[in-house]
Amino acid sequence: MSLWSRIAGFFSAASGGYDAIGDDDQTRNHWGRATAETPAMLTTLGNRKVHRDRARYEVRNNSYANGVGHTLCNFTIGTGPRVQILGDDQEAEQAFAEWMANDRFAEKLRQLRFARYESGEGFLVRSFEARDGVSLTLVPVECDRITGQDGADGIKVDASGKPVSYEIRDEIGWKSITVEASQVIHYFRADRPGQLRGIPEVAPALPLFAQLRNYTLSVLNCAESAARPAGVIQSNSNPTDEDADEDPATYDKIEVPRGAGIILPKGYAWGQIDPKQPTTTYPEFKREILSEIGRCLNVPANLMLGDSSAYNFASGRLDHQTFFVAISVEQDVFERITQRVFGWFWEEWALLRGLDRTPPPIKCYWDAPPPVDPLKEASAQAMRLTNHMSTWAEEYSKRGLDWETQMVQRAKELKRMAELEREFEIKFDSQSQITVNNAPEDNPEDSQRASDRRGKEPPSR
Repeated sequence: MSLWSRIAGFFSAASGGYDAIGDDDQTRNHWGRATAETPAMLTTLGNRKVHRDRARYEVRNNSYANGVGHTLCNFTIGTGPRVQILGDDQEAEQAFAEWMANDRFAEKLRQLRFARYESGEGFLVRSFEARDGVSLTLVPVECDRITGQDGADGIKVDASGKPVSYEIRDEIGWKSITVEASQVIHYFRADRPGQLRGIPEVAPALPLFAQLRNYTLSVLNCAESAARPAGVIQSNSNPTDEDADEDPATYDKIEVPRGAGIILPKGYAWGQIDPKQPTTTYPEFKREILSEIGRCLNVPANLMLGDSSAYNFASGRLDHQTFFVAISVEQDVFERITQRVFGWFWEEWALLRGLDRTPPPIKCYWDAPPPVDPLKEASAQAMRLTNHMSTWAEEYSKRGLDWETQMVQRAKELKRMAELEREFEIKFDSQSQITVNNAPEDNPEDSQRASDRRGKEPPSR
């Protein structure tokens, strides 16, 4: 045995414990397209463009692909963050809330989230517009416009790989401007160290979406064939020599109206096409495909289908746990984006008010998902608070609310309720139901005695 054969045999034996690195024909064919490419090679302009174009096409033409993208946006961003400044500056907090509403901040965050799903990445650029007060505005930029010759396709980095500037081209692509990285928000998912550009989040599911749509169209075509009187007219007589010389392309095609009966000459028979579709396994196939698609997006099957008829309360909650964990992770990313935007806002706000330009810390509250069973949710919440396993701040934050704001509002309501009790001589019970203190008074003497008695009693509290 030659030295080379011994070395090859050694490595073959050393790798024998792993099926994935086997050297048989089936294994090589299965992983024939596997390469040792770097993140920059995998996210080249050509790869990103093909992924973007196909993902956008599928989202435009596939209701499931379109719907799950908006589901991710609605659960992650919802109506937008409610920002609380961790301090006593209520004026700045209200001003930032007004700025977010005027600049449509929540809408731009939803666009950013959808861009990562469909195109792989999204950009927000800091800009200014002429208006009273804070002039900050955010400009969404399509990822197609971030391109150039320097660095990682439009992104210039320093020696440590940190972005320094972005090259942004106009809509036509003839001119470009360079914007510092400190003025740009680049939202994408970096799965590997050194990755600077994003691939569409839906990319692993694109072949599955295509299979689902193609199979659905095929089943529909077969079902339509079964619903129409489509078929072939057959003759029971033996073919002649003249029939053998005929070209099938010259045969006549007869248009049969829908629902019409067919009368044929003697010796001819009508053979209808039997499509045998849709099969009984079609719904199961569709559910399995959608479940596999949802796995790369952390979306459970019932949200992919838009149908929870096969779920009970426990299984629905269990399937949603992974989804809500993924939503919490994304909301943490968007909270850091909001903190950065608040820092830009604070630079102008502090300058206008003569305050310290260091922005105070903030906390974001997001929309809470609607409860599956409100009664069970309320009972669990009361138990946690009674056993001191939770706080009001934590419970309100789960609903996307600020606990201090809610407590102040509740205190105002209780105070007003006490005033109404004294004014109208009524009593609010624990369920906020109203009980009138005095019964109907038909007898004038009884009415007078009741009036005198009420005059001697202290007002109800």
